Amino acid sequence: TIVTSAVVASIVGPVVGEALRLRRERPLERLDALATAVALEGYALNCADKVADHVTAVDSGGHAGSALTKVPELPDIKVVSAFLKLRRAHIAHQLASLPQEVKQADQAADFWCEVVGDMDSARNEAVTQTASVGLRALQLAQNLRETFKLPPRKLVFGEYDVQETLKRHGSNAPQ
Repeated sequence: TIVTSAVVASIVGPVVGEALRLRRERPLERLDALATAVALEGYALNCADKVADHVTAVDSGGHAGSALTKVPELPDIKVVSAFLKLRRAHIAHQLASLPQEVKQADQAADFWCEVVGDMDSARNEAVTQTASVGLRALQLAQNLRETFKLPPRKLVFGEYDVQETLKRHGSNAPQ
């Protein structure tokens, strides 16, 4: 019985310790996910605002709003180790590659201005690319909320629907 008790204690002890550690870390993981989701939603809102402001500038003949010439800069997004756990690595991958996607989107808009010299096409491409990366950020935020079981958030303010604004002007839906 002493040997059996020792074997059981050597097996159960680390398991219980690990279970307690995971229980303590879970709220921190969810907080990191929430902070990242809110940052991504803020970026998507910024993109939608820039697109709407550009549309206002075009519709008013430049008397209101301002033309969009660049894709908005992505805020610093943390990819924490909790995002790398089993079945969450795809989110870590998407978050880590988002800055490159934003840079490529900005380069696509710059191409029309720098290489072709067509400012109207550059502005149109900036709008399309801004809406597309905004949609991508919004989809990533929704994925984070679902994966970490966080409450959903719809970015609708009165009649202003961020996702619909971005969809209307984006080149493609997020994957």
